Amino acid sequence: MGALQDVAQLCGTGATGAAHVSGRPGGTLHLVAGNLGYATCPAVPGVGRLLTASGRIDATTWDAVSAQGPAAASELTGNGHLTLGELQLCVRSAAIDAAHFVLGPGAGALTFSAGARHPFDNVLGTPFPTLERELARRTSLLAEAWPDSAVDSAPLVPAPRVRHRRITLTDVQWELVANADGRRSPLDLASRLGRSAFAVTLDARRLVAAGLLSAPPRPLPPAPPVAALLAGDLPRRGPMPDSPWARRDVRPSDAPGTDVLLRVRDALGKL
Repeated sequence: MGALQDVAQLCGTGATGAAHVSGRPGGTLHLVAGNLGYATCPAVPGVGRLLTASGRIDATTWDAVSAQGPAAASELTGNGHLTLGELQLCVRSAAIDAAHFVLGPGAGALTFSAGARHPFDNVLGTPFPTLERELARRTSLLAEAWPDSAVDSAPLVPAPRVRHRRITLTDVQWELVANADGRRSPLDLASRLGRSAFAVTLDARRLVAAGLLSAPPRPLPPAPPVAALLAGDLPRRGPMPDSPWARRDVRPSDAPGTDVLLRVRDALGKL
């Protein structure tokens, strides 16, 4: 049974707690009364990163708010930093983003900590059927944009030449092209830019399909030395077998004697 089916079972029982999913990238889904309250993933920007990167609140304010622990959500809305609608939108975006990657193809085993809570898990719950439909929709969008998921984890670079005379980019797409340096994957760029991880991944696939971004070719492994190939693949040459055509060194004992040479000389002189 996969992690998604495990989450479905937990939600079906109305569970509240933290569902820890191993694998790559791994993460935690925080359930409240059978709904997804929040989700965290080390590879995906959370609420704090999204809010500070967008300039909605500054880093100092976020640090003070997050220090409130369970009261962090009410601190954000109660002191006028965000409206309730803004907070709900941000929490849901971050939660479903994280769930998409946590429950993706690299998901491993699930362990559940009953009763564990998160400061933002009670802002806006997402029923499991809604979550399941949204994850399927996102998977379909990614496949339509570019079928090869290897792009999601590959460091991207701008294409050296554009095939189109005129192109139109969204703000996210422009940031991706401007920051693709051959070292960062789409998820790395999402964290760096403080953007939705799914939105960045989807736009990265679209840019690859349009020929504006590409993954640099992987260097070929160095070829083994020729000497090693010869030593490993070819049998060592042994002594040649005796044959009528085998070369033999002339030994001194095989050379004609001096007396024979003298007789030949005398015979030639009498002619």
